[in-house]
Amino acid sequence: MGVRQRMIISHNMASLNTYRQFSINNIQSGKSLEKLSSGLRINKAGDDAAGLAISEKMRGQIRGLGQAARNAQDAISLIQTAEGAASAIQDMLQRGRELAVQASNGALTDDDRDKAQSEMGQILAQIDSTANSTEFNTKKLLNQKGNGTSEFAGISQASLDQLTSKLPGWINDGMEAITTQLGIANPTGNRPMNVQYYYDAASTTGASMGTSNGGASLTLSVNVAKFFDGSGNLQPEGVIDTLIAHEMVHAYQFTQMPFATDGVNSADEQWFLEGLAMAIQGGSLFAVTDHDVSLVNPFDGDYRSAFEAVKVLHEITDGGINAIIDRLEAGDTLDQALANTTQAIAGTELASSTTGFADFANVSSFITWFNNDADGEITAYVTGSADFTQGSGAITDGGTKGSNSNLTLDQTITNGTGTGLVDTHFTLSFANASSAASDNITFHIGANSAQTIGMQTQDLRTTALGLTGLSVATVPQAEQAISTFDTATKKVSASRSYFGALQNRLEHTVSNLNNSAENLTSAESRIRDVDMAKEMMNFQKNNILSQAAQAMLAQANQAPQGVLQLLR
Repeated sequence: MGVRQRMIISHNMASLNTYRQFSINNIQSGKSLEKLSSGLRINKAGDDAAGLAISEKMRGQIRGLGQAARNAQDAISLIQTAEGAASAIQDMLQRGRELAVQASNGALTDDDRDKAQSEMGQILAQIDSTANSTEFNTKKLLNQKGNGTSEFAGISQASLDQLTSKLPGWINDGMEAITTQLGIANPTGNRPMNVQYYYDAASTTGASMGTSNGGASLTLSVNVAKFFDGSGNLQPEGVIDTLIAHEMVHAYQFTQMPFATDGVNSADEQWFLEGLAMAIQGGSLFAVTDHDVSLVNPFDGDYRSAFEAVKVLHEITDGGINAIIDRLEAGDTLDQALANTTQAIAGTELASSTTGFADFANVSSFITWFNNDADGEITAYVTGSADFTQGSGAITDGGTKGSNSNLTLDQTITNGTGTGLVDTHFTLSFANASSAASDNITFHIGANSAQTIGMQTQDLRTTALGLTGLSVATVPQAEQAISTFDTATKKVSASRSYFGALQNRLEHTVSNLNNSAENLTSAESRIRDVDMAKEMMNFQKNNILSQAAQAMLAQANQAPQGVLQLLR
């Protein structure tokens, strides 16, 4: 039995359906018109959200590649300017050598040689003039030699690379010392560490530890001026190893002890932080008398006194220094941590009426409990008992504090030119690890950061070429001048060869950049551009459907009029 057809006039379902199809066709026709008029498949994010994001990233790369190619062309022009001037200088050297050969001939008179010397003087003057005046966009090119020095004065790239390669080992040694001597596993909670190199010869600070990103990462600042001697050689490893271990204790303090980074550390709190850091190596840094002990970041207090006092705290605390550390990690202030943990020294009270730290008003009163002996040891005076003396040596705690895995190193070390893999679970990144100013002129020849080529300017003045005071007034002098010109010519040839090799490199760079831009443009086009033929087909289809729907809508609107027949 079929569906019964109803005769209704309040709702014309055929008209509604036809109108909906008509609207869809009109919308599609509008989109096709938009694409055909712009030539783009994606005109707004709604057309293809993912495609738009990819396309815009590609566009940035394409424009960057285009500018990089122009940069490289500018660099080629600069190099050609320098090489052209060097060629002119070499021509003058050839003429000077020719005069020297001529003046070496015994057939010439002294007056003849004077004439040759006069021309020689003009040639040498013009060489200096050319070298001093050759420039590109106001940049001098031939009157100063790029010497490879950098913001780290007198420290070569090779020396920096040596420091960068050794630093992870010293950091690892510091972590192991913390775990072994203080019994603290995973001291920094696997936080990333940024290593920042800087140069400050006047400073007494060799290294310092800080936090960044709200404490999420650590920053080890290394003053390379203190890590190398006057000859550019690294200081003895025992000194540097101790210094780095000291700073790694601070790294642990900053990440695990809230009071250490609350921004309001008192001198007494700083005293404890530095004393604990000194304890990691038993104060051995101060046993070094022939090297710079100012490597350690200074604070308002006595390192040795702090070190000895921390050792005493270790002795008088039930559970050793770790008991204090536990309280500090839990959020105690230093006064609270010491008051809650310290006990008697071998059964002898610290004061006549107490068996612990609580009798001291605060950390300051505990610090005053110490006094420097003439021999440099720290003697702790105990009320009503014999003196308790602490000598040298590191705190040793056989247990392992906490349940986390031991801290090791992870990922890569970046030094601007290469990477090296170290152990696992800890990330090091190096900033300013390369001689950034090793070349006098740097050309940016890539779409992204750090894609550069450096060029060292050359010094082709007569002083640099060894032509100062050159004379052909006598035969022996003229003979010597020939050899001098040969040497100078070799130097200029070497400079021209350097310029030529760099120009060839840049020409290859331009070719590669153009090829990359072309292929990336092709890929971006497939995402962004519209296929005109296909879209025209869609437009015609939607246009025909719209016209058909409009005609059918007219027919559907007439259908309810059949009801009028019932009234006749």
